[in-house]
Amino acid sequence: MPMRESIRLEKFWRRVDKSSGCWIWTGPKGPEPGHNYGKLMWHNKYMRAHRVAYELMVGPIPEGLCVLHSCDNPLCVNPNHLFLGTQLDNIRDRDAKGRAPSVESCSHPKLTWAEVDDIRARYAKGSITQRELASEHHVHISTISLIVRYLRWNRPRPESLVKFDQT
Repeated sequence: MPMRESIRLEKFWRRVDKSSGCWIWTGPKGPEPGHNYGKLMWHNKYMRAHRVAYELMVGPIPEGLCVLHSCDNPLCVNPNHLFLGTQLDNIRDRDAKGRAPSVESCSHPKLTWAEVDDIRARYAKGSITQRELASEHHVHISTISLIVRYLRWNRPRPESLVKFDQT
């Protein structure tokens, strides 16, 4: 192994805390909002630390595949916690583990589940148009259209809200 590569590897592993099951990347993190992945310059390009760790310990990552975390810790670089999958696998893994963002969890939701239920019920009765609903709720008509066609706000509701509907 050339001296330069040896120094690069030593520098990478110095930034990893192996004191627990997850090997935590302690180096720089990416600026992407909502993501807390380790990020570093590796062979003249920026890469996420868990991808570098996977390549070092397991092997090359085939084109188009993601490196997923079984531990759900974006700073973990333990190769035993990393596995390959497609973007669809990544989304399904996220959803199965309950990490998918809900519409109501966004920082400024314009509607609540109660309002969505009311919109659907009133529109189904034919007593109001989508344009009138949009105006009443201060949202775009396309939002109402997506709601009444169950293309938005169609995820299962949180357990806490379902309990109140069963009275």
